Amino acid sequence: MVLYRNASIYLLALAIAVIVGFWPSYFSVPLLDTRLSLHVHGITMLLWLGMLVAQPWLIRSGNRDLHRRIGKISYALFPFIVVTGIVVTYEQLQSVYGGSFTQENLSGYFLGFSHVAILAVFYCLAIYHRKNVQLHARYMISTALALVTPGISRIFFFYLTSNGIPAPDLFTTMVIASAIPLALIANDKIRGKMYPPFIYLAIAWTINLIGFKYAHTFEAWRIFAAWSLNVST
Repeated sequence: MVLYRNASIYLLALAIAVIVGFWPSYFSVPLLDTRLSLHVHGITMLLWLGMLVAQPWLIRSGNRDLHRRIGKISYALFPFIVVTGIVVTYEQLQSVYGGSFTQENLSGYFLGFSHVAILAVFYCLAIYHRKNVQLHARYMISTALALVTPGISRIFFFYLTSNGIPAPDLFTTMVIASAIPLALIANDKIRGKMYPPFIYLAIAWTINLIGFKYAHTFEAWRIFAAWSLNVST
């Protein structure tokens, strides 16, 4: 049985939010003015969002063969998502942040890695539990949470802050996003059976929040940031 009959609609709304959020800084920028790594990352993430939207709909419409074929394609797609996510995170520290180790920069560097980690862990769990529909669907949906903050935070910045309207900062946006796994847990509870994926997601997101808030205080993280720049130059 399908996890949620309207899952594709919610995921499509997320995809639209991501496109709107990245429109001023990416989609509206001339093609040659953007680094190749960002293009590869952007294309792979759009394909991932498209897959997340399509897969629940395919199950609902009874097209399980195509669902499985797209699932197998994800085996090739996902490594590009992980690698380009790490590359873009590193390039941001190097070029955008200028290689300086301020609180904001170290927190942003942590956030890039933590989002990639959430995507990777929950995707791997989804594949491991691919024969259990309830677990597989929940783990796949969980990968979408890592896309919420990048899209929504840019919507706040480009469409609210730039027009003089007060908007939540990045950390507050992440706190707001934490309502999503809690709502999914509550939905499972209402439906009468609790499953572990969304509980794990809430824990992972809490670690993400704590890490983002306090990464700059950990000397080990500062050393890692410095090391990653040195070995890459």
